[in-house]
Amino acid sequence: MRIYGVSDDLVEVDGVNGADEYSAFGRVTRIEIGDVKSGGLAVELEYRENGCWAATVIPLSDDVAFRWPVSASLGGRGYSAQVEVACPYDTPYKITQYPCPTRSMSDSDAADVLQRDAVTGAHRDRL
Repeated sequence: MRIYGVSDDLVEVDGVNGADEYSAFGRVTRIEIGDVKSGGLAVELEYRENGCWAATVIPLSDDVAFRWPVSASLGGRGYSAQVEVACPYDTPYKITQYPCPTRSMSDSDAADVLQRDAVTGAHRDRL
């Protein structure tokens, strides 16, 4: 699985079932891969004011090591952090977005924050 930012408003997920691009303007995009019991992890991507994407890798549990190798590099044209997780193609993952603390959002944008389960395709709005 490869996760990276594109332009100033898209997060792309490649290499897994259900891979897609997600609108991310003014939002932090969190991708949870696997689950707590299996050594899952989360990757958060945020577009910063300096014109670059930042990525953070977060364990889902402090008691279980990552199940898959994880690497980070600069992707694309060098303005995006890119995280690769060597997980199987059918690994479940979930996309959650929330307002970016470093960028201002309008009230209507904040109310439109999307939570999506990428494996089942289930959608629900989160206020």
